Parts: sequence; structure tokens; C-alpha cells
Amino acid sequence: MLKKLHWLMKGNYLSMWEPKQVLVLDFDDMEALDWDRNGLNFLIYWKAKTPNLKVNIFAIPGRMTPEFIKLLEPYKDWLQLCVHGWKHNDNFEALKWDEYLANLYLEKAEQMGFEKVFRAPGWQITYPQPYNESPDPTKPVNSDPQLVYRVLQQRGYICADQGYNASKRPEGLQVYCTCNPLMIHGHVEDINVSDPTGRNGMRQIEVEHGVPWTNESVFRFITELTIEELRCTCQK
Repeated sequence: MLKKLHWLMKGNYLSMWEPKQVLVLDFDDMEALDWDRNGLNFLIYWKAKTPNLKVNIFAIPGRMTPEFIKLLEPYKDWLQLCVHGWKHNDNFEALKWDEYLANLYLEKAEQMGFEKVFRAPGWQITYPQPYNESPDPTKPVNSDPQLVYRVLQQRGYICADQGYNASKRPEGLQVYCTCNPLMIHGHVEDINVSDPTGRNGMRQIEVEHGVPWTNESVFRFITELTIEELRCTCQK
């Protein structure tokens, strides 16, 4: 699987590591097919140290197994599975979805027990946006930029999204945006970028930054956020 696209942006909360009193902690890329991509060693270690920990895991449904999902069932009170593409074989997967495929993969994820919260692989969900700036006719969203957003809205999803896409979203879509001050975002695997603040793999957070919470912190699921807490403050 290709590495994800990563960039730091002023005005968002993707790479701030100071402890928060209230936070929404999320991690991308959990899967069952590679031994080093499940993150359970850190999750259980952190849960043992911080009993009130809750975490939103953007897992890859097409790379999960029934056995692994069953293994996670006892943790449902503190670990929610959110949808991160389908197989995430590259960072542009969702750009290649038409309406049929978007509904197909989301329906499958729902049947597997995933929450109705979605983040596109590599944040690639519309057109134009960084890394999808040329008019490529093989990508359905390039002729219909709201295609995936619209399917998510129709199915009642919250969409985790970058602030620079604010003007492209349909009105009324519920969004967990990078402008949200509660957001702490990371990855199961190491993220090796030149800016040290962007190194947000689980191991890197533990070893290089220190965890951005304390035992007194309050953790929230994305699905628990109110409409006001989900309000995007990015300029439209």
C-alpha cells in the first residue's frame, strides 16, 4: 500500500502536540492483513495508563477480517471504527468512485459494523484540491466535485475533511474538519516527513512528542460531537 499524502497547513490542528483538556483522538490506517498495521499494542498500552481513553480508528474495511473485527468487539465502549476508503491501495481511491461504487463500499462497511464517519485516503475527495489539480476524466469527481460528499450526506455520514475543501462541500454536510480545535490526528504507522511536527505515527507520538493528553483529559467520539462542535469555521 502506498504511503499517504501528508502536508502541514497553518490554521489547522493536525500537528499540535500540547496536551488538551478535551480532545477527539483519531488514527488512520488500521488493518488486519499486515502485522504492523493494527496499532493494538499502543492502544491497549495507552488505555491501561489512561482508563478514560476513547479513540476513533479510521480503519480500511477491505483490509479487515471478520475475525479481527470480532476481536475488537470488547473494546467498543472506547474504540470506534470509522471508514477510511475501501482498500486504500493508493491515495486516490475515492476519486475513482462513481455513485454506485461509493454506495457499494459504504454499505459494505456499515454491514461490517463501522460507524458512519468517513475520511478519504490521502484526504483525496474532490476537485480541485492539492494533489488532484489536473482535469483527469478518469476520476468521476473531477466532473462532479461533490459526488462523494453527496453520497456521504445522503447516507447520514460525518465527513472528516481538510479545511481547504470547505467551499466545495454541499450545504448541510456534517464535517469533522481540520479546523476543529478538538482534533488530534495520527496514524497507526510511522509517518516519516521532514517537519518533525508532522511525524504522527503512534510510535512517534509516544516516543518523540509525548501523548497530547493527561489522565484528566476528556475524550470524545466523533459520533458524540454536537452540531455546534462539528461546525466548520473555515472560510467558504
